[in-house]
Amino acid sequence: MKFKRLIIISLCFIIGLSGITCTPPPSTSGTTINSTQSNAKILVFEDNIYEDRIKTVLLYPSGSSATSVLNPPVINRSSPASLILEFDDLGKEYCNYYAKLYHCNSNWTRSSYTDLQFVSDYNETLIQDYSTSINTKVRYSHYRYIIPRLKLTGNYVLVVYRNGNQQDLAISRRIIVYDPIVSLTTDIQYSTNVADRNTTQQVNFILNYGNFDLVNPQDIKVVIRQNQRWDNAITLKQPLYIQYDKKQLDYSFFDGQNRFPGANEFRYFDIRNLRTKGMNVAEYATSDSNNTISLVEDKNRSSLTYSELVDINGRFVIQRYESQDPGVEADYANVLFSLKTAPDFEGDIYIAGQLTDWKIKPKFKMDYNNETGLYSKNLLLKQGFYNYQYVLQNSKNAERNYFEGNYSQTENYYDIIVYYRPANQFNDVIIGYESVNYRGRN
Repeated sequence: MKFKRLIIISLCFIIGLSGITCTPPPSTSGTTINSTQSNAKILVFEDNIYEDRIKTVLLYPSGSSATSVLNPPVINRSSPASLILEFDDLGKEYCNYYAKLYHCNSNWTRSSYTDLQFVSDYNETLIQDYSTSINTKVRYSHYRYIIPRLKLTGNYVLVVYRNGNQQDLAISRRIIVYDPIVSLTTDIQYSTNVADRNTTQQVNFILNYGNFDLVNPQDIKVVIRQNQRWDNAITLKQPLYIQYDKKQLDYSFFDGQNRFPGANEFRYFDIRNLRTKGMNVAEYATSDSNNTISLVEDKNRSSLTYSELVDINGRFVIQRYESQDPGVEADYANVLFSLKTAPDFEGDIYIAGQLTDWKIKPKFKMDYNNETGLYSKNLLLKQGFYNYQYVLQNSKNAERNYFEGNYSQTENYYDIIVYYRPANQFNDVIIGYESVNYRGRN
């Protein structure tokens, strides 16, 4: 289904006349900065939502395709495409939300560039495109913001805050802006190590720097991501081989530093229609005030044979059947997840995916019911098509394949980001980017 997005009329003039503002509810997710700000939040330069009232955050490149929303927030600096931010506020009143950009180095610490070096205008923008939901049981305000053109390449963090108060944080999102100065030739394959050949995928590639004046390869740093995730990204600080005659850097390692667990295809469910059962929906119920969805009972998949499924690599798409603008017409539902597995492990189970920003947080933790023998969790989600997985968090780490299985045949999306820090400079820029859908299926 093609997305048809309604361009919301600017209300800046109305705001100026009426002085609409709002008082946020006390935050329970922030960390205390000092004794006078018990509800203060700390900005982190990563994908994060700072309040439960903020839902369904999407950041993606503009495009006419229905799958554009699945693309990462990565953009060629010379491309005419823009990055679009969308989110919902379930608060009872409109709020004046502002957006600000920070330029960062490759390690996501703030760079020394001033605002005027990477933005053309004042670096604090009122988000003027917003509207109330239409005919929904859960009322919300839907906000949409087009990120302005940026003058420099590099890592950016987009921060959204309320009423001009930069400590009243709502959202932060990572952005990649690059120049295609160098090119990449990729070769993703099963691991060259026989011991993990059935479970891992190896990302080999050659960096071609052509006419680029690269004096020292140590000035190059490369980051590889799997399915747009930062939590398991691999950083390569030097190539295996340097071929000066061909002007190539070879990153075809044999020691495992460029390998990822293949994992498994993601679990999924379809709640685009709340009047009938979508895929993997066991029960649904509606009332005058809410929608309730119970998903089909999940099982531990770790001991099963690999099964080829078409997924969207852990992401979600907001859609509502028979809707012209799901941004404001899609409703919210209480979605009940349940997992049947013996409690013979040490740790806690969490739901994970883009719907959780890939984070392990208490609000995504499953609860065990002694009577049913099920782990369950209820999440408030907007209508659409969702991917997800279960993660075991123990005292040492998060085991993301404990309940899912791990297979080298799994289809995964990989992208490669090339950072460069010229000699005698203190900031990183991005000079190359490549993405590939390994074992992608049409």
